[in-house]
Amino acid sequence: MRIIPSEISSSTRSQAERSVFAALKAIPDDQSVALHSVHLPQHHKKRVGEIDFVVIMPDILLFIEVKGGRVRHRDGKWYYGPPGREVGPKESPFAQASGGMHEFDREIGALVGDLRDLGVPSGYLVITTDVDLERTTEFEPQQYLGSAEYNGGRGLAKGIERATRFWLTRNRWARTPVSAALRKRMLEAVRPDFDLVPNV
Repeated sequence: MRIIPSEISSSTRSQAERSVFAALKAIPDDQSVALHSVHLPQHHKKRVGEIDFVVIMPDILLFIEVKGGRVRHRDGKWYYGPPGREVGPKESPFAQASGGMHEFDREIGALVGDLRDLGVPSGYLVITTDVDLERTTEFEPQQYLGSAEYNGGRGLAKGIERATRFWLTRNRWARTPVSAALRKRMLEAVRPDFDLVPNV
């Protein structure tokens, strides 16, 4: 799969994101494009937001939230990271993925048109590369890929396929496959290629 940028930034410290980056790149798919670390300038709950991966595919626009290392849930609050250096309390990874998806839909809709009107389905997948979360009422199994199924990246393609099938049943307005022209417009709205020269 093509991924933009083609090489992961040296500033990306998350080994989990690095693993998913490599696993996406290894998927034999010449129609889809994955975008790493997509910035959201506006977010209804935060000053700014970020989506770990946005994958533009013929069948769906898939948002991937990645958590590596320890994941702890206590008193309705989520904490991430190694003991003593945990980050939190934060919202659940599923709430993060859902919030990012809706904010992205709104942002890109202002540039290419309302995605629902265009028949573009969307959904999300949460990946914990190092642990397996117990099933709760907060998510369906198809929305989640834990350590065992992720299998060091070898199970990512299957997890994406399963998530795609799940979300297509919940996007009843979907008109797939999404045309190559529309996928290109979405890509250019997020990560355009340009070479600007000052006017002298």
